[in-house]
Amino acid sequence: KSIPWAGSSDNIDVLSLYEHEGIFLRVSAGSDIVNPNEKNHFASILVFHQPSRTIHDDDTIGYIKNSGCLLRCAGIRPDSLYFHPTGWKDGLDQTPEAPLAFKQFIEDIIHDWDFDNIATAHLDVKIGGAKLALISLFQKAIPELEKLAKSRSK
Repeated sequence: KSIPWAGSSDNIDVLSLYEHEGIFLRVSAGSDIVNPNEKNHFASILVFHQPSRTIHDDDTIGYIKNSGCLLRCAGIRPDSLYFHPTGWKDGLDQTPEAPLAFKQFIEDIIHDWDFDNIATAHLDVKIGGAKLALISLFQKAIPELEKLAKSRSK
């Protein structure tokens, strides 16, 4: 189905246009999606398709089914979710609030959406187990986000 898009990504009325069809949209928090810096491949709109229990994501979260040697050397294991590598440095706004806003954003996604799959841009689609994988990834990221917020408040 083709979904015509018009309007601003910061307008809640625009973001909720298709909720009656089971399509929910959320803008990643803590980063600028309207005028992102050129290195920001982190900010995106996550789309939840409720009937299929699938999240569609551009760049905030990635999934690799079979990582090659180079990716494994970079710490990305096969069958794993990861936050985009530009996330903490160039993706999040350079404020103490940004990491905590992103943390809350992911907590809300986990709490509010009953998903099992995730389709990520550029790489692979995780069928089954995506929510548990995101919870695991997020739990590992919480200390980093809190440390980043603290370091930016000085």
